Amino acid sequence: MRRITTWNEASIGARFWEVVANHHSLWVQWMRKKYFKSKNIWSISIKSSQSWIWNRLLKARRWIKPDVSYVIFEGKSISLWFDPWLQGKCLHEHFNESVLLNWGPPDQDTVSALIRDGKWFKPPRWPIEFEGIWEEILMLDVGGLGEDVIIWTGHKTGSISSSLAWNHLRPSCPKSRLV
Repeated sequence: MRRITTWNEASIGARFWEVVANHHSLWVQWMRKKYFKSKNIWSISIKSSQSWIWNRLLKARRWIKPDVSYVIFEGKSISLWFDPWLQGKCLHEHFNESVLLNWGPPDQDTVSALIRDGKWFKPPRWPIEFEGIWEEILMLDVGGLGEDVIIWTGHKTGSISSSLAWNHLRPSCPKSRLV
């Protein structure tokens, strides 16, 4: 029998994935317009003044984020600072706000700022504080021309459904033979 709280969390996680993967449903468009505006879903704070479902969606980040992977082609749809594109981490988690502001408006930068002719490109204004990060970036592949892809590594399909999320979240018990 399914635990209702786990099933609820799985269903909400599947809805969160629809927002992250930018599905073009009316519901996703409405959520983006109402709650995101120009913000990134990975950096929005949970507030008690927001709706219950919105806060539950944001809480789903904690179990979805470790299994998110980005396949980078041109980098135009991936936020440089707020998407967890660098080995599951967001760049803004590594640095304080003043370092980010010295770079420029952080909410407008995409990973494409670091790609030239299908290869990683270190901009002249790359801060000295970022040198260690640059080595990690160089280890990632750049696919060339094409749209960036976000995948969930928790399943071979690369996507989340309610049932896949359920299997991911539910406690597993060893199988036993009944006599």
